[in-house]
Amino acid sequence: MHIPSANDFKRTGALPEPLDSETLALLRAFLRPIVDAAGSWNDLALRLAARGYGMGFRDGRLVILDDAGLPVCTGACLGVPLRLLAGRLGRATIRADRDGRSGVLRSDLRGDRTPS
Repeated sequence: MHIPSANDFKRTGALPEPLDSETLALLRAFLRPIVDAAGSWNDLALRLAARGYGMGFRDGRLVILDDAGLPVCTGACLGVPLRLLAGRLGRATIRADRDGRSGVLRSDLRGDRTPS
């Protein structure tokens, strides 16, 4: 299982391209339940990783990443912008990149419960 690192996300450094409505509907149907079931930021990262996805942060947005670390969509595209997730899960501890625009979850993923 590949959990995207700051180096993966740094290679692209961009927000995802806009998606067509069919692709967006499929992503929402597949990823939204994963996001809704998460009880913490670490839990969300583990649940996404178990399905072949990761997460990063760019320009104040949560970005869902594919298994190569490339941006797929934002949390807002799934109907759960970062501010709503932060309200439910608390503030994420983010390790910022040198560019000051991107970052990854900073905590140790091994300490959280396994996704169901």
